[in-house]
Amino acid sequence: MASYEFFLAKRYLKAKCRTGFISTTTYISIGGVALGVTALIIVLSLMNGFSTEVRNKLLGMDAHLRVLKFHGEWIEDYEKVAKQIERLPHVVAASPFIYWEGMVASAHSAAGVKIKGIDPTSASKVTDIGQRFLYGALRLGPVQEKNCWGIAIGSTLADRLQVNLGDEVYLLSPKGTTVTSLWGTPKMRRFVVTGIFQVGLYDFDASL
Repeated sequence: MASYEFFLAKRYLKAKCRTGFISTTTYISIGGVALGVTALIIVLSLMNGFSTEVRNKLLGMDAHLRVLKFHGEWIEDYEKVAKQIERLPHVVAASPFIYWEGMVASAHSAAGVKIKGIDPTSASKVTDIGQRFLYGALRLGPVQEKNCWGIAIGSTLADRLQVNLGDEVYLLSPKGTTVTSLWGTPKMRRFVVTGIFQVGLYDFDASL
């Protein structure tokens, strides 16, 4: 015995000759609804995939949670604070960092950047920055042959500064400015490019 749903479908889709126009209209309506639902499913799938990709890239370069001090001041006993955070339930790892705005200059150009200082040892526990390098690696310690420290920059920023691995850049930071004039003199330090990474997001690749 045919099911109730099949009976209704057959009743409205298989019209008699005198109601042929109604049957044609029904088929057109069903086709329009099917096309609309298909388009909606495709758009939602693309949006979900895009949002997932962006979220993975954002969380890959940053931790799920930041612990900051009021007024942007440094956390002096950060090692103690990190250990306290790691003892909290559901916390996998913690890593110290600094985040500030400054400027980087090469022999060819200069650009405003966001300065992010990390601990290479513990940073890999909360980010996947080590997997984002196009050239070089996360080598931020002293570089003996250059007598300076290493620095990693985004691929778009490297193109703007026209630098490659082994080239020297100068980092200027207003944090800890030495007041020798009316406006003060920003701190400046020389670095050598030891890594060039690419996240796939312009904000990271062009200004970090």
